[in-house]
Amino acid sequence: MHERKPPKQNNKIRGHHVIPRTRGGNDSSGNIIPPDVLDPSVHRHWHKLFANDMPEEVVAKLLLAWDVTNPFMKYPGSVEVKEDRISGRKRAWKKVFGDEDQEGCIKIVIAKFSKGREEVVRDLVRNFNGLNIKSKNGKK
Repeated sequence: MHERKPPKQNNKIRGHHVIPRTRGGNDSSGNIIPPDVLDPSVHRHWHKLFANDMPEEVVAKLLLAWDVTNPFMKYPGSVEVKEDRISGRKRAWKKVFGDEDQEGCIKIVIAKFSKGREEVVRDLVRNFNGLNIKSKNGKK
């Protein structure tokens, strides 16, 4: 017997899928963060930044490619991008992470987006223990 999908409300999904359906996730309550827990506008901005990445993939990007992932960073060899092309990513970043540094962003992913996968994400962070965590402006 197939599990029924939760009904959509005004053509909107009822919440954020921790493991996206396109990646094998289901519609069970254990895989969905409801909109009363995760603001729908934050949810929309999360997907603008990370598409259908799972929490551990986002944390890996934050750990390994902070300078590229964070739209506010300027790094050597970067290609100049017109401000209007990056402004949407900057708005989304502010909505999801505010002014948090790298460590703060990782904590937000664990607290808000990792329901049921917190230990997987924490293990990933522990495996990178000793990595130089940088602040938003690139300093340690």
